[in-house]
Amino acid sequence: MAEKEESSVGVEGGKGKVDLDTILVEELGQFGWFQARTLALAAVIVIFAGVAASEFVFTTARINHRCLIPECESERPGEFAPDWILNAVPADGSSFASCERFANGSVAVTDPGSCPANIFDRDTVLDCESFVYENTYTVVYDFELACQEWLRSLIGSVHIFGTLTAMPITVMELMGPKYRVVGGATVNTFFAVGKVCAGLLAWAVPHWRQLHRAIYAPMFICIIYYWIMPESVRWYMSKGRYAESEAVLKEAARINGTELSTASLTALRESEEEAKRKKELEEIERAKEPLLIVQVFRNKQILLRCLVTPVWWVTYTFVYYGLSINAVNMSGNRYVNYVAVSAVEIPGYWTAVLLLGKIGRKPVLIIAFWLCSACQIAYIFMPEGYEGLSLAVYLIGMTCIAMVITSVYVYTTELYPTKYRHSLFAFSSMGASTWEQLPFALFGGFALLSGCLVFILPETLGAKFPDTMEEAAQIGNKKQERT
Repeated sequence: MAEKEESSVGVEGGKGKVDLDTILVEELGQFGWFQARTLALAAVIVIFAGVAASEFVFTTARINHRCLIPECESERPGEFAPDWILNAVPADGSSFASCERFANGSVAVTDPGSCPANIFDRDTVLDCESFVYENTYTVVYDFELACQEWLRSLIGSVHIFGTLTAMPITVMELMGPKYRVVGGATVNTFFAVGKVCAGLLAWAVPHWRQLHRAIYAPMFICIIYYWIMPESVRWYMSKGRYAESEAVLKEAARINGTELSTASLTALRESEEEAKRKKELEEIERAKEPLLIVQVFRNKQILLRCLVTPVWWVTYTFVYYGLSINAVNMSGNRYVNYVAVSAVEIPGYWTAVLLLGKIGRKPVLIIAFWLCSACQIAYIFMPEGYEGLSLAVYLIGMTCIAMVITSVYVYTTELYPTKYRHSLFAFSSMGASTWEQLPFALFGGFALLSGCLVFILPETLGAKFPDTMEEAAQIGNKKQERT
């Protein structure tokens, strides 16, 4: 039976107040087959999201290219770097130029199989008119983007801009204070697994641009599959759809092999209806209050937080995606590097989980930001020939920014009052051609600045969740009551 007539769980005679957490923990069970199934289905979605979020790193990757030399080869040359290439193309370090060639000389080619230097005017350098590509694996070949680096980079820029734009739209408070740290780390872990899968697939299948299109088909199926999952009980209850929320709870109890009491469900509905009436009264009172922006400017503590927290979010997004994208440009196997950089995110997320509740939010954020900054600076000045050490420093920096991701979600939500938390959280979550190391200088600078800014905000470990602007402003005050 999934339902019983009476229960003593938080109910006196069926008329006591019962909240959803009580039913979930004490009657339904915190983690049973129902929760495991839901988690598994959600994991599939998030893993595919990780693949979709990172595939452009490979589909838009650079391809080595050079000028087509019509005097010496056909429009479909068989070799990318023939023996004669430096006769026709200027040298560029240990290789040859990608976008320039020598002009034609006055000497005609007498041997079709050769391409001697004397047929070119080596004192005159011209831009390429057409190109030869080392491979055809990315959109650089598809759209002929050789020597148009800004167009190739624009694809990634638009992708990141879309991510930043979507953040305020998709932010939701889905978990209570007890579970949001672990829940956030779990979701981020699945996302990192998706990125690892993208790297492995790109490694195994060179023609990745064809494969990644096929991935969207099963991804669409997964989204449809997601629809068969039950809607959130909290969402149903927030909309007053109690019959549907009770149906989900009963189905969960059936799957978990537990029982729910009619008295508890009745008490839960009464409690939620009372909470809804209270919320409606609060909305009426809120309508009489000044606009949120006016309240923020009137409260110096909240205004300060609104100025500081967006810097954290911009920093973490900038550094996280920058390090992820640049992994394929490091020396060594681009796929191995990308998989390693994605995999080290996972210990970073869970390190934050272990430390946030022990040493506080501020120390974790400061240490993570500053250590990440130190890694970027060290990477800039790393001498050549130390590829292994460079990769280790790079991976430590990525682990630190993963710690920041988990920490900044938790800390930001705790700094704002309940009725304005969603709006202010959403507000909080809304740059190498001249210098090769410029990205790392920017990463390190932003991380260093963000770590410094943590000092000016209060610690929230153990503090009561604020419900009003006044309570939020008092966080960190020694007189504040601790839970």
